[in-house]
Amino acid sequence: MNKRRTTFKISIIIIVFAILMFSLGLGSFLPIIAYSQLQPPENQGNKDKVMLTENEFVTSNTSNNKVVILNFDDSQKSEYTYVKPILDSYGFKATFFEICNRMSDRGWKLITDMKNDGMDIESHTMTHPMLDKISQSQLDYEIGQSKQCFLDHGVNTTIFSYPFGHGSDNATVVDTVAKNYYLARTNVYDAPPLVRLLCDVCTSADNGKSADNGKSADNGKSADNGKSADNGKSADNGKSADNGKSTRADRYAINSWVHKHIEGDYNWLTNTCNSGTCKSYDNSQMLERFIAYVNSQNSYNQDGKIGAIPIVVYHNIINDTDITNSKNPNETTLNLFNAEMKYLHDNGFRVLTMADLRYDENDKVLYIKSSR
Repeated sequence: MNKRRTTFKISIIIIVFAILMFSLGLGSFLPIIAYSQLQPPENQGNKDKVMLTENEFVTSNTSNNKVVILNFDDSQKSEYTYVKPILDSYGFKATFFEICNRMSDRGWKLITDMKNDGMDIESHTMTHPMLDKISQSQLDYEIGQSKQCFLDHGVNTTIFSYPFGHGSDNATVVDTVAKNYYLARTNVYDAPPLVRLLCDVCTSADNGKSADNGKSADNGKSADNGKSADNGKSADNGKSADNGKSTRADRYAINSWVHKHIEGDYNWLTNTCNSGTCKSYDNSQMLERFIAYVNSQNSYNQDGKIGAIPIVVYHNIINDTDITNSKNPNETTLNLFNAEMKYLHDNGFRVLTMADLRYDENDKVLYIKSSR
């Protein structure tokens, strides 16, 4: 009996000792919750974050060498139902290029709310035509009236996006854009999509503001009386400054990478490949392509100096298991989009908007405005 009592007492002592040691600090070496239970960043407080810009947080282990700009085109309903909640969960801001005539269906309040929440709202024409296929009067309507349309609803758009990427190599189209906007984004498929910046200018020459406090130098027109800075051509005569490795961007032809899961000679009317040479990608392959693209900046960005920046363009986000179920090349699944945003967050990317870009008139190069 005495032996049993002694054993019982020893057991109690061991249990008490274990509890005591756990409370003194050993518990800090054990996981409290599983990874899958972690809350999104905005629910975790700001104790492990640093402020980078007025509206942006990323984790404190970020390297300022990694930057990316996210664009969303065509006024898709998924911008509000899927995209913004995911961006919010990671603390990201993005640029939304909106089509003015589609806003009557979407509702202007959505645009106002997104703008008030720090999203960058810019212009993508009135009706989304191919700009190099229409007359000058139609260009004035699609490009100039689009700017006025947004102004009438309290949004001053200073950046333009070419529908389908058409028109950025057309002097007439570019001149019309330059009369109304400070910058313009395109997507030229036969040119390197990585945008080169002025490597050693990470602080703005005008303290982070454009020549007229965030507006173009002539009250919404280009600084050269309505013409592009180089007469509608890129600053290096249409060629990249480093023999095709990347594109030193003209202010009215900023290139980008369109998030497409089908590439090639694709017929949008029949949803079939015209020549049989199209290439399709599934979710895992698209994630690999995304990761490769956003990291293509690495050799240009060193020691806190940003020499290049990737711009990713999304269109419609759909709720499906894999993107191979879609016949629309520009669609992206919700789970893939979330995985890509998680990658940016977990790897410390600094996510900017198009509004963070400025253009140096003298050197004819883009740079990131100062956040100081």
